[in-house]
Amino acid sequence: MMKLSFKSGIAVVAAAGLLTVGGTTGAVAAKLIDGDRIKDGTVSGAKLEQNAVGSRELSPNSVGKNQLKDGVLDGLTGEKGDPGEQGPAGAQGPAGAQGEQGPAGPRGEQGSTGARGEQGPAGLPGANGANGAQGPKGDTGATGAQGPQGVPGPQGPQGPAASDVKGGLADSLDGAPTVITDIGGTFGKFTGTVRATPLGTIELPTAGTYVVTGDGFFTSTSAVTGKTRLQLALRVTDGSDWGKDFGTCFTGATSPLVNREATCSTTRTVTVTGATTVRAYGFGYADDQGAADSGKFMGAAYVTAIRVG
Repeated sequence: MMKLSFKSGIAVVAAAGLLTVGGTTGAVAAKLIDGDRIKDGTVSGAKLEQNAVGSRELSPNSVGKNQLKDGVLDGLTGEKGDPGEQGPAGAQGPAGAQGEQGPAGPRGEQGSTGARGEQGPAGLPGANGANGAQGPKGDTGATGAQGPQGVPGPQGPQGPAASDVKGGLADSLDGAPTVITDIGGTFGKFTGTVRATPLGTIELPTAGTYVVTGDGFFTSTSAVTGKTRLQLALRVTDGSDWGKDFGTCFTGATSPLVNREATCSTTRTVTVTGATTVRAYGFGYADDQGAADSGKFMGAAYVTAIRVG
């Protein structure tokens, strides 16, 4: 068996349960024998009498817990000691998991208006808006100053001779002298017999507007009554009795002498829807409604037609 020092031996005896009971023999022994008189290793727990060593025989703090047998202190509770001094703060532990979000708190009062910030950069131009409604007509402004005269344009090419802007002369008649057979009575009807003397024709070739001019030239071939007024008539047959009048003229009362001339002229603007024939006629009326001067005059017609539209 291993040898123990006196203090160790006391610890062994205390661990065996001898701390709870003290005896006289042990007390006397503690007074008679102290540790200085015992040689180290000469006293063991087996050489001590049971209950020979009690707590009174032990110096304070001479036996530690690590010197007691397992289970010796089970069920033993000493008196509560005074609180010890607070130890130093331990190291901070790891952060815990984030807790669930709490309910929203009540809305706070509106804060005061902050200071105005700096003006930001200009934005991109917006799209054009729709056109507005037409405004009322404004007052007429003052007449502006006359502008400078423009530069004259180049001269145009020369037009064809004897023409106008619409194509010129359409047709003409340069009639030969013809005996005026009938003087007095009726001119005649185009639906029956025409008593007037034909002097020639002209043609209006296409639909359009024309200026038709006629000149009648008459000469007496013998002495006459001096009461006859000679006529040049330009007519277009259209199915009516008298035809369509494209120009009419009369001379004054003729001289009664032989080889005396008389003239008349007519100008008319006419419009046709297609090609048209214009007929010239010579006739005369006596103031006494007689026919004594029939066959005593020669007549000629000079007719032109110019297209103007």
